[in-house]
Amino acid sequence: MLVRKGYALVHGACIGSGGRAVLVSALTDTGKTTTILRTLSKHTGTFLSDDMTILSRQGRLLCYPKPLTISRHTLEAVNGAMLSRWQRTALVLQSRVHSRSGRRLALMLAKTRLPMAWVNALVQILIPPPKYTIEELIEGATIAKEARLSHLMFIERGAEAEESLDPKLALEVLLRNCDDAYGFPPYTELAHALLGSYEEDLRQAESDIISEAIAECPASVLRRENRNWWERLLVMCDDLSMAGNSTRSPVTAALPDPQVVSRR
Repeated sequence: MLVRKGYALVHGACIGSGGRAVLVSALTDTGKTTTILRTLSKHTGTFLSDDMTILSRQGRLLCYPKPLTISRHTLEAVNGAMLSRWQRTALVLQSRVHSRSGRRLALMLAKTRLPMAWVNALVQILIPPPKYTIEELIEGATIAKEARLSHLMFIERGAEAEESLDPKLALEVLLRNCDDAYGFPPYTELAHALLGSYEEDLRQAESDIISEAIAECPASVLRRENRNWWERLLVMCDDLSMAGNSTRSPVTAALPDPQVVSRR
């Protein structure tokens, strides 16, 4: 539905300032949520998403409002999170079940003849994933309806480095990260069935939308061994704030007023 209307749902967190935003993409469980939370705890930026973001072919980023799935490690990024003692205690068990190791076990079980959709539903009922809104984690956090794509950043673990990417390579990496978000059964099977039920090539159409959206957008890959990507993102948000305060580009001014929506 999104693709046929000229939009793509991409796997990336998004934080903005002054009507523009940085899209942060990575493989699953790299640390996008923690990076966004650490940045917002130190910067008066606006939140659009921590995991999935809607992107138009004109480079508009639209808010994808859903609760954030956190872990004990993520909570360390926001010591002032407004969680009760019971919520913090439950997070210990929730983090263990809904962690990378928990998903790895589930993928192993998916190769057996067990009814995994039923098993997954039961686990989610008994031990719900630790999901919280951005306002519960960052006091005074604000949510932007939309922003203009200013920079595309890929975060990876590794020896400290920052490299620029050309649009073609940036597209390949972003599509890879998007595919990685749907690796748990039966998503891949459902996607195959959906893509095969239309005459047009929706996969190519999605790729074309993303390619056009990022064609003029600077892209880079940021590698950090200690996961402190937020420090670089904080500098970028400061740059967006200063640029927004000094002048507005004609493209940004043509957008609907991206006033921040407070959900306090």
